[in-house]
Amino acid sequence: MVPLPNDPLGESGQRAMAVHDKPDAAEIARRPSLACAGIVARALPMLVMAAILRAPCAALAEGPSAASGPQRMTLDDAVTFALAHHPRLRVSSAEESAASAAVDEARTDDLPSAGVSGELNRSTGNTVPGALVPVDGFTPIAGAPRGRTFDGGSWQTGMSVWARWDVVSLLRQAVAVDVALASRREASAAASAQRLEVAYASADAFLAEVAAEQAVISAQASLDRARVFATSAHALAAQQLRPELDAVRAEAEVAFAQTQLARTEQALEVRRAQLAAALGVAGVRVFVVADGVLTPDVAESTRTPETSTAHPLLLAADAVIAHAAEQRRSVKLAYLPRVDLVAALSARGSGLYGSPAAGLVPDVPNWVAGVVVSWPLTEFSKDAARERVAQAAEVTANARREETLLAVQAQLETAHALLDGARRVARGTPAALESARAAQTQARARYDAGLASILDVADANRSLAQAELDDVLARLDVQRADLLLARARGDLTPFLQTVRAGHTEER
Repeated sequence: MVPLPNDPLGESGQRAMAVHDKPDAAEIARRPSLACAGIVARALPMLVMAAILRAPCAALAEGPSAASGPQRMTLDDAVTFALAHHPRLRVSSAEESAASAAVDEARTDDLPSAGVSGELNRSTGNTVPGALVPVDGFTPIAGAPRGRTFDGGSWQTGMSVWARWDVVSLLRQAVAVDVALASRREASAAASAQRLEVAYASADAFLAEVAAEQAVISAQASLDRARVFATSAHALAAQQLRPELDAVRAEAEVAFAQTQLARTEQALEVRRAQLAAALGVAGVRVFVVADGVLTPDVAESTRTPETSTAHPLLLAADAVIAHAAEQRRSVKLAYLPRVDLVAALSARGSGLYGSPAAGLVPDVPNWVAGVVVSWPLTEFSKDAARERVAQAAEVTANARREETLLAVQAQLETAHALLDGARRVARGTPAALESARAAQTQARARYDAGLASILDVADANRSLAQAELDDVLARLDVQRADLLLARARGDLTPFLQTVRAGHTEER
């Protein structure tokens, strides 16, 4: 995958050359510091040279962009680039990372809650000494008020180290971790399915551009033949060996061939835009290198029943089922009571009874430990409803898995049928092409000898153009059907290896 020769340095190299052209001796001389000017003048050529040498490597590492100019790619290059740069895969990668982070978050819930608390307040004298605003780690102090005096108040301080652990939640947290793991497997399987689709879309768009390019080549050859024949027809008409009508008809054939060429060039530009979009870099002109693509295996093959349980779409469906099952388990455990083991070690300063610093220093130690049990009885109905929702989600996931299996099996059967038919067609087109070439040669010779009309030559030329196009498209149809079969099997690697082997043989 290299830039076209008209831009050997790439955009970054051109920017470096522009930087090199800007400084001049007069400008350097006008700078305040001659020493600095000398250093800059000596270092600038080295920096520019380093930028020039680095530019092609940086452009190759970053890949093509909308401003990097035309690109040449083989089929391997196209698939590899799409897998590395397509935005859809970046979304899948981000979702996979988020699912992994959720697993880490779920695992941290297995640990007890613990912390350090501190507080400083001042309250009036009619409150209980040592009263603190409710904070984790401090035992509330309750008692009778000390009077109705609204005085300046006293200081209260406190420091506490505390811990809380819901022992029954161990089971719930284990299931929560399983749910998070199932979600991560689901995200990973979905990412694999997306990679398959992106690779297939890029390969199919590549083959479609090759087909459009071959159609342009065929149309150009047809136009060249029409122009040569028109020249001959004009010469014969000028010698009065053929009527002037033949020259007019020959020009009409040239115009028809030009129209066909324009249409095929239009289709080629559309295919280039579609390939760029499939690669994830819309706006870049991609020129395909068809090495290994135009030499498919057209031999008849025996079909064997095959299963596709390892297909990424089926693996993704299995991950969804597993996630739904774990969610249902989690809902079933929601009815369990909460049993918290709590403990705190604290110190208070009340500002009374000779407390140091008028209560600003905690001097009275306290500790507390206990068990707190909570069981919201009214949640049973909600838990039952949540369980029914989870069960319905699991049933839905299983049904969708069966639907996905049906679609994959249909893809396999369709791909086999298309591949068998394409191979039969491809085995017959070479003979048709040779016959069309022979017929065109004979028609032209008979016309030059005065034994055939211009209509015979025109028909032979059109038949030859169609036969040339049919032959190359038949071979590409074999490749596209083989690609579709690889997609139905869930792995494009064997197809790419076959194309790569054909590329090597061509070299």
